[in-house]
Amino acid sequence: MNKFVQFLIESIVNHPDEVEVKETNEETESIYTIKINPEDIPLVIGKGGKNIRAIRILARVKGSIMGKNAKIQIEETI
Repeated sequence: MNKFVQFLIESIVNHPDEVEVKETNEETESIYTIKINPEDIPLVIGKGGKNIRAIRILARVKGSIMGKNAKIQIEETI
């Protein structure tokens, strides 16, 4: 699942070599924290949040197939 999320993010950013996905597992859910170049944040979020919403839906569907809830967060860097 980690590679799936990383593939989705790398496909839409301008700096795919700087994408890092960290997975945190809890009992019933997995949380994926995405660290990307600050210039790529608008690309990942998309207009009106459409891109990140679609990524979250895809991750949720894949997670439900695997029997877990999947949540995606974008790590803010300064």
